[in-house]
Amino acid sequence: MSNASVGSYYLSLGGRMVTVYGIYVSAKVRGTYLGGKVGVKLLRLVSEWAKSQNAEEIHIHSTSGIDEKRTDKMLKRMGFETYGGNYVARLA
Repeated sequence: MSNASVGSYYLSLGGRMVTVYGIYVSAKVRGTYLGGKVGVKLLRLVSEWAKSQNAEEIHIHSTSGIDEKRTDKMLKRMGFETYGGNYVARLA
């Protein structure tokens, strides 16, 4: 499952970007060999869609806290770079 949108970056001088709010592989599949293949396929589909939307960049917000090291490794292997960070403040 994936959730993404396309538009202009609110601080940019132009250009289109895709923001990926979530790419999710079910827990049942995630830890298996197939889980990695599903994750890569979802990223490739997002990339193809982004190109069809004339986007110049894809931004992925990794905020689930699920296996951050594995997510980082996969994204870097697929050509993504770390840009900024995610911060959380618990209110309750």
